Amino acid sequence: MNPDITMNWIIETPDIFSGLTGVAVLLRLMMATVIGGIVGWERGRHGRAAGLRTHIMVCLGACLASLVGMYTTFYLGASGDPNRVAAQVISGIGFLGVGTIIVGRSSQVTGLTTAAGLWATAAAGLALGVGFYWAAVLTTMFMLVAMTFLARIERRTKDGRLCEHIYLELRTVADIRTLIEDTAQWDREIEVVPPRSGCNGNAGVEINFPGHIPEDMIARLEELDYVLFVL
Repeated sequence: MNPDITMNWIIETPDIFSGLTGVAVLLRLMMATVIGGIVGWERGRHGRAAGLRTHIMVCLGACLASLVGMYTTFYLGASGDPNRVAAQVISGIGFLGVGTIIVGRSSQVTGLTTAAGLWATAAAGLALGVGFYWAAVLTTMFMLVAMTFLARIERRTKDGRLCEHIYLELRTVADIRTLIEDTAQWDREIEVVPPRSGCNGNAGVEINFPGHIPEDMIARLEELDYVLFVL
């Protein structure tokens, strides 16, 4: 059996959605908005700086970059490879991702998942720009699985050991960096989460420990003036 025939149901799309017709361009930009919004919503509800609007703009921009590369090559007759535009997007998105990464005094790094999510969202936008709809949708689904379900497993296990965690609420988001520095002596991972109090301006944080929580940890955290409460 010809493998090209068996794969047609995956790679072929109706003529109205292919090429650079008005309907095709509109569909791709709309899907980029939805896909970027889905990933951005997941990041935003965990209190990440790069949330709903940032991911939508990244996905839309990457999608448009793909469309521009094809348009200038196939419709305006410009010489060159349309894939070069996409390659520059993948390289350039790294600068935006760097802005979401925080490195504490003890080399504790946070924000890597959000940075990787921005990069993958840009790649999904590029896929939509060239009409590779299935790849973009499946990528988004797998990204959500990794960011939600796998994150829960990762928080509870480390090197095969059970993890324990405590919740803190801080006065402001700016206090997160201070908390990272003040807890550098412990083996822990810090994750920003929505504030449980529901107060705007507060910052929620979960501190995850491999094994048991250090005995003096909670008492010392409660002494910090920027910590509102510890659970």
